[in-house]
Amino acid sequence: MLLVGGIGTAWAAGLFEDVTLDGVRRLIEDAGWWGPILLVALFGLEGFGIVPAFPFLLTAAAIWPAPEAFLINMTGALLASFVGFIYARTLGREFIAARLPERMRRFERRVVERAIPTVIGLRLMFFLAPWAHWALGLSPVSLRAYLVGTAIGYIPWIVAFTFFGAAIVEWGSQQPSEVWIGIATAAVLSFIAVGLWRIFRPDTAPESIE
Repeated sequence: MLLVGGIGTAWAAGLFEDVTLDGVRRLIEDAGWWGPILLVALFGLEGFGIVPAFPFLLTAAAIWPAPEAFLINMTGALLASFVGFIYARTLGREFIAARLPERMRRFERRVVERAIPTVIGLRLMFFLAPWAHWALGLSPVSLRAYLVGTAIGYIPWIVAFTFFGAAIVEWGSQQPSEVWIGIATAAVLSFIAVGLWRIFRPDTAPESIE
């Protein structure tokens, strides 16, 4: 409860308003030798869903050599996942259970039967989405299977952010607004197409779970 209260106080005080790429980078660079430890510790806050993950991922890619950045990013991502998992399974269980959509419980039996492959698939699709930590925390999956599946599922994402993240950010900062409008439009149309497909396709979810 003290941890939750401390986070709430920090949030109310506006301490998380500077959790941006530039803000995190300045903070880590000013920390010197403590930088990697501080970055990993800050990463843990993502597990509560109060800060995004990408400033931490891109900061590591921009500051350290790729192998070191990969290790820091993987460690931080696993810490965030562990925090989110434990939070959902203990202190935040009732709060989260009341807010997760019922459809997120459909994979519970699959988690029991094929825990690690199910966790890997979820991470490959949704990466560090906080609700993924929480949904798995509420499921019967063991902590060991959760961490193993999470680590494997994170590898492609961490590689992409570590080796290409900084270049993508630099490229994006040089693009005119028309490019981002086109990307946003394509993303919206893709979401609409997926939503329509899910609405009008035959519902085979129960058979796939049985």
